[in-house]
Amino acid sequence: MPNNAPHSPSATHLGSRAHVCLAVVVLAALTLFLTANHVFDPAVQAKYALNGDILTIARFAQAATGHDVIGWWKGGWIEEGIRFYRPLSSMLFWAEYRLWGEGYESYFIVSWVTNAAITCLLMLLAYRLSSPGTWRGLIVGFTAGVLLNVRNGPVGGPEWTGERLTMGLMPYWPAQTDLFSLLFSLLSLLALDRYLTAPATDDSRRSTQGRWLIAACVLYIAALLFKEMAVSLPLLAAGLAIYRRHPGWPRILAVYAAPVVAVLAVRQVLVPAAMEPEFRDTEWVLLKAARYASQPLTACAGAGAYWPFVAVAGCIVLAVVLVRRRVSVVYVALGLVLWCGLCAQVLGGNFALITVDRELVRMAMIAMFFGGLIVLCASRSRLLWMLAAWLVAIHIPILHVWGPHYLYWPAAFWGLLNANLLDSACEKAVAVSRILKV
Repeated sequence: MPNNAPHSPSATHLGSRAHVCLAVVVLAALTLFLTANHVFDPAVQAKYALNGDILTIARFAQAATGHDVIGWWKGGWIEEGIRFYRPLSSMLFWAEYRLWGEGYESYFIVSWVTNAAITCLLMLLAYRLSSPGTWRGLIVGFTAGVLLNVRNGPVGGPEWTGERLTMGLMPYWPAQTDLFSLLFSLLSLLALDRYLTAPATDDSRRSTQGRWLIAACVLYIAALLFKEMAVSLPLLAAGLAIYRRHPGWPRILAVYAAPVVAVLAVRQVLVPAAMEPEFRDTEWVLLKAARYASQPLTACAGAGAYWPFVAVAGCIVLAVVLVRRRVSVVYVALGLVLWCGLCAQVLGGNFALITVDRELVRMAMIAMFFGGLIVLCASRSRLLWMLAAWLVAIHIPILHVWGPHYLYWPAAFWGLLNANLLDSACEKAVAVSRILKV
């Protein structure tokens, strides 16, 4: 599994800068392809040109004066009556309106290109964290980027029906607050990682190393001024420093916590009634946490369809027992099918449920979730546990809300974790195949 040990020259050659650049270009092209439909579809453009949030922002952007632009730094944001402190987002919306007026398709293209840039940064971060200098690291990074762009959005609401999250966000102009906040946060984490891993053997290198930390802090401040989603980044920064075995991780935590305290203090003074998270009760928070952990699982449980859970749990136990007994893979597969059919008949009422597409998808989602959880719990990889902690941290600011654009940050960090879980699972699958002599 990934570690911080230096790689051999041959491994470094396999993951040379040229290979990394090529992977970035290919991933960017693939991302643009996967998210292009809603950007250039005339029907989608016409639909979102009538979106209430977009029309409201456009109206205030049209009326904004130079005095208003300065005022966004003194309190409030581009929409009057909405208690946010997001001066950079306000200036971005204003600049876009000045450039294109009501040509909303141009705004969609900004989101489209920004999402591609975020995907590439996510790949570079995953590459640096997993196995830098190797093909394995490139594959993990590429996978993380792809997973961000194939993740489904939430089901429900007039405009969100389970389509791919990133594709659905492209025409929703206000989601640029989330996109640009994540863009600068990823840049900050990459700069911080460069600081943490750069050698400091002489004064000139120490000076260069210090510049990376300053850059990381400046980028982080920009992320906060686009949207408050970035408030959890100090926890991510401290986790990264601990993963890199940096002795000064408390200092890193303090360096990142300072901008949060400063921005929140300024917001409290300038926007006294700023919108804050409102937690109803423990049950509400637990329900939100469950939905963020896996909406398909909570939807399945909410519908009263419990037999897939029993089937998957039994399959995991049965597979482990049969593998340890070195049973042929053919008999393992047959046993799993028979067990699932039995669960469908006894608990679901019909053996044929295992042939229904919807039920198969449910079982697959449950199996992937719990399979990944098992891989994580059985792993001693410091990277996997750090990424899991990151995932928990970035959900803290949004446990009180639910909506497609709130899922964008989680989708990115789920991609990071899942790509590394897949890498670990493949490694274990190879070992199992040797046991079964496949």
